[in-house]
Amino acid sequence: MAKYKYKVVKSRNNTSCLINAQSEFCLTYEKDTTVHAPEGTLGIMVFHTKSEAKFWMSGWERERYWKIKRVIPIGRGKTPEFICREVLTRHLRNFYIDLKYLVKIRKKDRGEVIPGTICYPAVFVVD
Repeated sequence: MAKYKYKVVKSRNNTSCLINAQSEFCLTYEKDTTVHAPEGTLGIMVFHTKSEAKFWMSGWERERYWKIKRVIPIGRGKTPEFICREVLTRHLRNFYIDLKYLVKIRKKDRGEVIPGTICYPAVFVVD
């Protein structure tokens, strides 16, 4: 039996919780679907446990607009060294360009990885 992981999404449309819905990096997490991370990205970010997802959500005033979905990871999980500090599409594009060419990303442009985060190439959405 696969071990569940936990994904935080917007309650109204099941999309990525922090990314603008029009962004190429925004994914939709509908029940009984497989969602693949865009090529060249860190992967789909999920939490190891539901309590880690709840703890992270509690730090945001938007928490009431979000929910947690159970997912089954597909592929090998990796914990990134750092993540993009900003969630605007242009910032994410630049972040991934730097990663592609293995350019050292400036400290002010990278964020700390949230405890309990792991990235997978794809997930199957259970809820």
